Formats: sequence, structure tokens, C-alpha cells
Amino acid sequence: MWVGLSAKKIDRGTSFIPLAPETPTGNILQEIEGQLLGVRFYKTNLVKCPPLDADGKLRYPDEKEMDVCFNNLEYEIKIIKPAIIVLLGLKVANFCFPRMFGHKAALPNNFGYQPKQTGEASFIPVHHPSFINVYRKKQQTAYRNSIRRMIESLLGQVEALAA
Repeated sequence: MWVGLSAKKIDRGTSFIPLAPETPTGNILQEIEGQLLGVRFYKTNLVKCPPLDADGKLRYPDEKEMDVCFNNLEYEIKIIKPAIIVLLGLKVANFCFPRMFGHKAALPNNFGYQPKQTGEASFIPVHHPSFINVYRKKQQTAYRNSIRRMIESLLGQVEALAA
């Protein structure tokens, strides 16, 4: 499960496609997914509708908007039962982690991401793909490979437990 921050309107009528491949974030996620054949992914956002400013431009959701929507994310996790939940960006990770683990998340500079286990799911806080796309473009391959390897490792552990 990929968890982004908030919806971004994509020109497909009135629907909002979470982490759509037409966006820079969705494109990077699609590249990672393409290397993990046979793995099913679910994309969602913490805030389900696009938060807009007074001029109708997309803005970051505020704490209250995230808090109102958090129950929806918990419900999705309960219904879908993902083995791995990747929290995209520090805003999402630092909103979710205190509610789930009692502390904020940390993101290492070298992409050595560390999963945190709760129940039957592993939560992985990672840098937001858009951050990588803008500020660390030369490190995109290392970023994608790090996330892919983490997912492969965690899936291997899940399969070993099931055997």
C-alpha cells in the first residue's frame, strides 16, 4: 500500500486518482511497481480530496484535515490488510507514526529505510517521490532501488512466516 498526502485532481472528469501515473510521484511509483512483478499495490492518500487555497490552488492539508481523514486510512488498512505500507514523505510519516507508534519517523539521507512493525503490517516511512524528483534527481535510481529491495525483503519475510 502506498500512502500519499492528499489527492491531486487529474483531468479524468470529477474523480480523483490517488498517486496517478501522470503525476511525478505516480510515475516514480509506477517504475518501482514495474520491477516487482506479481506484487499487487493499492494507492491511497491520507487526505482524500484536494485541499485548495482561496484561489483554488492545491495546498498542503492542515493538521485538522489530516486528523479528520485518518479514520478513513485506518479503515482502508483494516479492510485491505496490506503486508507493507509505504508512507510517502515526512508529512505523512510524522502524522501517522505518533498515532501508531508514539513517536515521529526519521528518514535517513542514504535511503536506508527502516520498517516499523505493528500487527501484521510493516510501515516504511520514505522520502516523498516529488522531493526526490526535485531535490535529488541524480539519486532517483538509488531511491527506487532502496524501496524495491525493502519491499522484496519484507515480502520474503512474510512468505517465510506463511510457510
